[in-house]
Amino acid sequence: MRAIERLINDSRASTENLSFSTDAGIQDDECLGYANDAQDRIFSLIIGTFPAMFQEEKTISVNAQTESVDIPNDAYFGIRIELVEFSRTGNARDYYQLDKGSIQERISSVVNEPSFYIRRSKNMLLQPLSTNGGTLRLTYVKAIPRLDKRRSKVSSVTLGTDSISSLILDTAMLDSVDSTYMADLEYITIADKDGVVKMKNIPITDIALSTGIVTVYPGFTFESGETIIAGDYVFGGKNSCNISQLPDACERYLKAFMDWKLLKRDSSSDSIEQNAELKEIEMEIIQAVAVADEGVSTIPIIDSQFMSLGGN
Repeated sequence: MRAIERLINDSRASTENLSFSTDAGIQDDECLGYANDAQDRIFSLIIGTFPAMFQEEKTISVNAQTESVDIPNDAYFGIRIELVEFSRTGNARDYYQLDKGSIQERISSVVNEPSFYIRRSKNMLLQPLSTNGGTLRLTYVKAIPRLDKRRSKVSSVTLGTDSISSLILDTAMLDSVDSTYMADLEYITIADKDGVVKMKNIPITDIALSTGIVTVYPGFTFESGETIIAGDYVFGGKNSCNISQLPDACERYLKAFMDWKLLKRDSSSDSIEQNAELKEIEMEIIQAVAVADEGVSTIPIIDSQFMSLGGN
């Protein structure tokens, strides 16, 4: 999919909204709001039809007698879990599925091996508590990054083992950014030139527009595998980038949605016709993902003792 900056420009051209300034016309940030509304809507419709399209797998180490485990913060709505498995050894062959229980079944005083889990807000309670600990393997629906424009570029960076020692942005790019927007930022995301998120949820207290120095909130630690290099781009928000992770076929939906919103903003009668076109695109996308798998579905077998794993 093309970068959101290009989609906004195309939508402006389609709706004759190319002329704008800091105090007149429709601003890019308003267009970004429309684009994110479009992404949220089509993403939720896709998930409701075919959630496997955005499934992610993550392993979590569990200490002995640990009851509460946090659901990954990038899970959709912070709660969308598809499958929970546990392995006492951490070996792939030893994973078994945990059933889903209710809070009325909580037995926190019992220590054995987990056989089910209880959902409580954005946590899971393992029941019974594990004697020696182990590894959870979660399959969940992953939320996709919000859309934002490139706000600046990384000029230089120094990283510790899991912390940011120094982060300096390109002041030339900062000169063209709304200073009020930058001052209001509480989190930033770093992504590469292709919009691939490299470090997210970076809490900040200040960005000095004159020097480009970013003050990172004390105590921040980044996740294993995350990194930043000079030349990466900066985006506002906890998890954001300028290229949507939706399928490429959704690009025309994002643009059509922005066209519709801009035409409504202009009080144009063309918005009615544009809304009809938008609904048609929406229906096409949902119909496409509804038949993503053509194979015949069999009855699920969740107990491995009943599976035929041999070649005959």
